[in-house]
Amino acid sequence: MSKQRTKSKARRDAGPADAVIRSLCKGLIVMNKQGEPVFMNPAAERLLGVKVQSVKGKSILDNVGENAVVTLLKEVPGSRRREIQTTGRTEAKNVLHASRAVIQGEDGETLGVVSVLPHVTRQKELETMKEGFVGSVTHELRTPLQSVNECVNLLLEKIGGDLTAKQEHLLVVAERNVRRLSEFIGDLLDFSEIERGQFRLKVGTFKLADLLELVEQAFKSWAKSKNISFQVKGNNRSLQMRGDRDRLGHALDHLVGNAMKFTPEGGRVTLEARLGNRKVGALGEWIEFRVTDTGPGIPKEEQEKIFERFEQVEALKQTVVTGAGLGLAIAKAVVKLHRGEIGVESEEGKGSSFYFRIPRNLKEAVPHA
Repeated sequence: MSKQRTKSKARRDAGPADAVIRSLCKGLIVMNKQGEPVFMNPAAERLLGVKVQSVKGKSILDNVGENAVVTLLKEVPGSRRREIQTTGRTEAKNVLHASRAVIQGEDGETLGVVSVLPHVTRQKELETMKEGFVGSVTHELRTPLQSVNECVNLLLEKIGGDLTAKQEHLLVVAERNVRRLSEFIGDLLDFSEIERGQFRLKVGTFKLADLLELVEQAFKSWAKSKNISFQVKGNNRSLQMRGDRDRLGHALDHLVGNAMKFTPEGGRVTLEARLGNRKVGALGEWIEFRVTDTGPGIPKEEQEKIFERFEQVEALKQTVVTGAGLGLAIAKAVVKLHRGEIGVESEEGKGSSFYFRIPRNLKEAVPHA
């Protein structure tokens, strides 16, 4: 077969694939090792505000400028995904979720980079609107709810006179549900901060005993009402720690709360804190917190995803009233900010053990979760 016929056949074979790539609504760029564009589909030209003919043979830096696109495309080793902003032909700001992958030859040599640029401007606008709505609604709900809670507590303290057994029971039910709603609103506010990258720590020094006592007091009555044995253990309660006590308490509240919720009457829940017997690099000594229960356990295939937002164990939804699926995601964010790790060990029918490990003396928090 002649060289000319071979080229013609190759063009015919590539025709359908070429048509598909050119009609993609996502931008696609192929660049060589020197950062020079070899191919750019129409969507990429539109999003970046350039034409491939004008940039062939020179670095895209000359036409697009020093921005995140250039940084992404010039980082040849490995592959990654990040959010970037560009200005297209219409001068409108575009938000793109750029991902890239290295193109390698048969011998493993790096030939260039291919990058895909999905256009997510509208999606980001909707996310911003949603976050603003959640933040506004939760703040509006919090104030009147605090007033309701104060009124219920005053009545329980018999400020208005003695109560019948029935009245006291109804007020206790009301107080419990107001508290649940307050906690849910707090979770929404925390989640909104996590989504916006504004979830921060207030780092200070405190005693391990103070943290454990806060959690113990919070769940003592619930454990009693369900006839659950609730134990709090610590091998060195006088130990001094450095971190955000309130955030850590909130994370433990979520772990213990889940254990209480899913452990049947007559079961057992244990919170244990212990100092690690080794140092973790520059982070120094670490402390492990572990919450163990005698609940139904979690299927292996669901153990990884339960730390993601809005995720819940399907099998447990049928037997227990579950929450919004934010608690473990918030606990994960708190632990991450403390430069720690979180996980679960569980077996169906044999209970679960949730744990997290953090440095005992946090020197510098992660900027945001």
